[in-house]
Amino acid sequence: MKYRVLLEISKEYAVKYGLPTEMVGKMIILYEDRFAHFERHKDDYSVKGRYTETMLRIDEIVAGPDFIDFDRKNNSYEFIKKLDNNVLVAVRMSQSKMLKVKTVYPISDVKYEKLRTLKLSKTES
Repeated sequence: MKYRVLLEISKEYAVKYGLPTEMVGKMIILYEDRFAHFERHKDDYSVKGRYTETMLRIDEIVAGPDFIDFDRKNNSYEFIKKLDNNVLVAVRMSQSKMLKVKTVYPISDVKYEKLRTLKLSKTES
């Protein structure tokens, strides 16, 4: 199955986004077959065409998110970035050297602020 490397996590990236040191050197990858899953969220975007724009910007979202949060329930990191829509890219955790993007979908302003506030409160404590 074909995949594309979106990012290799550097020490600087891990420090900047508060990731554990064991993440350094891991690669975040995107398998081509995931786009079929992402399509399920196509109608969730508030403006027609935003889905396509978001798909073209996945690299940018992963490389420079507004913040990253860990979702314990789904054992995944959430890379969140405010574009025209707020976008969440979920990356499944594993012991492997490669971390796989599992989904991409828009989130509301309310959810964005809730996640951002939770992230800020975690970093301040």
